[in-house]
Amino acid sequence: MTTENYTLLNDISPMFRPYVHNIYQDLKLDFRFDDESFLSNADEEFLVTGVPSLAKWNSNNPQSLGEVISELVAMYKIHQVKKLNEDENSRASFEYGALLGNELITEQDVEVWVGTHVVEFLIKLKVDTSRLPELYNEGTVYNPGIDTALLLVRYPNPTNAELILSPFLTKVLGNISLPMMHQSGVLMDYVPMVTNMLNNKIQDLLNNDRLKRELLAQLIVKYEGAILEHDANSAAFLFEMNDFYWILQIDISIQFPEKPPVLTLRSVYHCYKGKPKFKVLPGCSYNNFELYIEQQVEIFKNDCTESPYIFDSVDP
Repeated sequence: MTTENYTLLNDISPMFRPYVHNIYQDLKLDFRFDDESFLSNADEEFLVTGVPSLAKWNSNNPQSLGEVISELVAMYKIHQVKKLNEDENSRASFEYGALLGNELITEQDVEVWVGTHVVEFLIKLKVDTSRLPELYNEGTVYNPGIDTALLLVRYPNPTNAELILSPFLTKVLGNISLPMMHQSGVLMDYVPMVTNMLNNKIQDLLNNDRLKRELLAQLIVKYEGAILEHDANSAAFLFEMNDFYWILQIDISIQFPEKPPVLTLRSVYHCYKGKPKFKVLPGCSYNNFELYIEQQVEIFKNDCTESPYIFDSVDP
């Protein structure tokens, strides 16, 4: 839960607060709920049948409000699908039926909204995010919510499909460009294609992380006696060459190996404006950076000893 949500909860009456807190934590909603025709002619018997949790309200159960809302949403979806199927010859009605015939998609994965001149489908994609949080959870203080990837498609113009990612997936995957959906294309083909694209992207990230960890492990084992500190993304080593002591900082981003490690040299002796002198090295292939570093250290040493008070690198 975000800081903003915690602040909102504090503004709510303590008696009502547990119900709202439960909704933030457990309820899975994400769609338009603004059809004025819904429940416009509902009677008491209809509500008792469709929303039994309302008639059996338990004030001691913090899940009571969430249960009522879930039942209302289920009724709302039935209402929307009924409106969709009233025009059996529409493209949207055909697409919905065909999509549910795909073994990858169930009725629970698709939300439906039927307007006057437009139909919207919000489709939950079967994306495997199970291993991502353990790799990219830095900076997450509160629960960021469920890791979801949703595809929003509108008819009669399905070519303008939108990908909606949860905040965590947006942070990890960055900007994703959807493949073009042609006017003659069908959702039962397009949804698996987008799902595979996202799963492949996630697998590439996992593979890259494995390569990053293997590289750091090799360096830590090889220079065990020189290690100062390390974590999953960086390491610092203390080295000596020709009576010159220096620190090598290696930082590896999630774009590795496409983006090479950032290598920074720091002097143990020489300072500038109260900070150790340093030099961020130009990028080089991680397969051959040991010889490269030896060459750069010699240049760095000369810079430090020949110009003890001038150094033009900037702090990364």
